[in-house]
Amino acid sequence: MGTEVAISFSALRAQLENEKSTLYKIDENIKKIVQTTGRFNNDRFNQSGDYARSGNRLGGRPPYPAENANNYKNEEHFNKRKETKTVFSRLSARVNDSDGEEEGPGNKRARVPSAVCRELPTRAAVLRAQGDDEQARTRNRRIFGSLLGTLQKFKQEEIVLQTKEDKRAQVERKIEEQARQEKEREQKERKTLFAEREHKKATIKALEAKMGRVQEFENWELSQKHLSNFILTKSKPHIYWLPKKMNDKANEKLVASRKFHESKYYLTYVKSLV
Repeated sequence: MGTEVAISFSALRAQLENEKSTLYKIDENIKKIVQTTGRFNNDRFNQSGDYARSGNRLGGRPPYPAENANNYKNEEHFNKRKETKTVFSRLSARVNDSDGEEEGPGNKRARVPSAVCRELPTRAAVLRAQGDDEQARTRNRRIFGSLLGTLQKFKQEEIVLQTKEDKRAQVERKIEEQARQEKEREQKERKTLFAEREHKKATIKALEAKMGRVQEFENWELSQKHLSNFILTKSKPHIYWLPKKMNDKANEKLVASRKFHESKYYLTYVKSLV
């Protein structure tokens, strides 16, 4: 029985060391996740209203003014990026800039007297004046073709700019989706590690309690071992005795008493492992 107890105690100790090693690895993985993703969401130092970010302190200046300024600049930059720039918008912007010039002392234009009135010829009069002038019609076609070419070029540039904006928006959506998936994966991994750590802690606690019971049984067995050299009476109260001279009948009783002690030790040992 003593050998079985020693083997069981050694096996429990090896299992306990293995569980502790696994728990250490889990703690290291949790530390890596904390260093990568920052503090936990339920960290008491990262909640709203903590001392480090609690507004004005003793009537002083608000904390982290530079951070607020950076946030404002980032928001302004993001709003500028959201504006879709087109060829026509740039042209209209130039026209607005030229039309919106302030009239300074040196920029005053000469005003035409309101009494002067010029009569512009009508389209029919212009066509009659041109008549069969082939050179004028050729010039008009060339100007019209140039205008069409310019408009076609503007349209192509508009399509290219719109395509670039669509590609940029698509890339940004992909980046946001990848970031969201990575965050979900880290949260799931963190939750799994915490659950596994709690399970390992409970297992280690149970192993330590079982080793304590085995140690107590070993001490109890040592204290009761010498009783196996005596004969136990069947009637109550039980008394351990040994005759002065041994005979066959006394030897049979001694053997039966030892078997009883071994079975008693075994039952106690089994109960200690439960």
